[in-house]
Amino acid sequence: MTGNIDMRRDDLITLLAGAGPAETACRQALQERNAEYVVYAERMAAEQLANSYARRQRAMERTGTPTVGFPEAVQALRAYTPGEVLLGSVTLDDPPIHFQLFLTPDADKVLACLGVDQRPSAGF
Repeated sequence: MTGNIDMRRDDLITLLAGAGPAETACRQALQERNAEYVVYAERMAAEQLANSYARRQRAMERTGTPTVGFPEAVQALRAYTPGEVLLGSVTLDDPPIHFQLFLTPDADKVLACLGVDQRPSAGF
């Protein structure tokens, strides 16, 4: 299945109930900054994503790109293996920050959240 899941903003905010810094920053972006968001309907293998995001984490560390929640997200995806997850994203334009969300297949729980500050030199 391709396309997007029709999820209300308030529902996504409720799902971002975690107290971690990535979830908190993402929730604030949705609540306070009216960030754009989308949840994709296509399911992806958690193990494949864990491996991919572990590589991305190392690349971000090498370049000094500020991130939040990367190790926790990779760990959560590894723990969810061999399951499938949905991807979602929350995007702020100013400052340019991208949050990647990993949800259960029925989109009723956020398994993990990570954020990448896309400015040339900044931090969370």
